[in-house]
Amino acid sequence: MALIDLGESFHFNKTAAYGPKVTDIYPSFLLKFHHMAFVVISYLLIVRYGPKLMSGRRPYSLKGIIMVYNLVQVAINGYIVYLTCTRWGIRILGVWKHICEPIGGTAGYSESDELVFVKIIYIYYLTKLLDLLDTVFFILRKKQSQITFLHLFHHSSMVVNMWLSMDLIREQIISVFGLINVIVHAVMYTYYLLAVLGPSVRKYLWWKNYITKMQMAQFVIILSLLAKMRIYNCKSKVLFWPLWSFTVAIYFILFINFYINTYKKSNKNVNQKIKI
Repeated sequence: MALIDLGESFHFNKTAAYGPKVTDIYPSFLLKFHHMAFVVISYLLIVRYGPKLMSGRRPYSLKGIIMVYNLVQVAINGYIVYLTCTRWGIRILGVWKHICEPIGGTAGYSESDELVFVKIIYIYYLTKLLDLLDTVFFILRKKQSQITFLHLFHHSSMVVNMWLSMDLIREQIISVFGLINVIVHAVMYTYYLLAVLGPSVRKYLWWKNYITKMQMAQFVIILSLLAKMRIYNCKSKVLFWPLWSFTVAIYFILFINFYINTYKKSNKNVNQKIKI
């Protein structure tokens, strides 16, 4: 009740609250605050104690399961792209111009439009829960080196951010953020799906580093949108701007660090070996 009261106390206008709440349309399972909190806490406990439980066991292959998982991820993210683009169409190009009302100013405020974009946010939030399985698979395969601070912070904070955005904030621009992100994820999980097929396919996957570049580019775009919203003094709930500006800025910094350490330094080491 306190959370609901807190949410209702923030300033609300048609810009901030687009369409009905997700919980007014879809089953409340996984959508309530205690559901989200339980998932995030369970996730962190699995990360903390999972490797210890696996210490005396052989790593699981999980090749078939991971193939299906990646295929599902590609399908769901692709579906969100399809759903958004078919509903929005060419009007999506007007988002920058209508920064304070990116959906209302381009797609309109009809009931059918509102229901579609609420559906998009609902599915997008569920994909953030599904993404947590990435970490579970790393633990079961005993690839703990992949579970970095970047990995943990990104996965757990996205669940929290999207729940807050879906249930309390309900700002229109979240749909734009989601569209940008699912495009990147559709490409990323396509890469993972192909990589699982083995060395015969993996040798053609030279474009891995471009996925990281796409991830960094999405953060630049999102930060640019947030900056323009601030400059134009767009009305939104108090929590929205600091929440997303802070987390996306942290994502950007962490991904830059990852890119430098993974690709730039490795290329430098290779060049040094060639000179030797």
